[in-house]
Amino acid sequence: MRYRSRLLNASNARRYALSLDPDPSGTGLPFLQIGADASLMPAPVPVAEVVLSQSERADVIVDFARVSVGQTVTMHNGLSSGGRGLVMQFRVVGTASDTAPFVVMSPEGERGASLAEAPWKDTVDLDNGGTARLLIRFDGYRGR
Repeated sequence: MRYRSRLLNASNARRYALSLDPDPSGTGLPFLQIGADASLMPAPVPVAEVVLSQSERADVIVDFARVSVGQTVTMHNGLSSGGRGLVMQFRVVGTASDTAPFVVMSPEGERGASLAEAPWKDTVDLDNGGTARLLIRFDGYRGR
């Protein structure tokens, strides 16, 4: 299951180089960075660690699909040692399925990514008067 997180360095003097152990993706690039500070990136970027200076933000996606139930994943700060180097721990206590109901399509109706790579969503942000074309999943609904 993929989870989107906004990471914020709210420290007034500390920097962070965040990494995950073990790497839940199995690729050596556990974070898929999709945004930084106040904007989205032009394209998602796989990264091994996320470096944050004071007041800096990063939007990332972490895929826990390969993590077994009962396993823990720890986020570390590579710029600190000891207890300050341990940021947080994720405990996988069960399995989940992706329940987001739609994929946002491009204005031409063609998605930029394959079905396996396109993120299913449950919200879409539009400016005033904006429109979006959506691919909607109707699992378990046969229609009339």
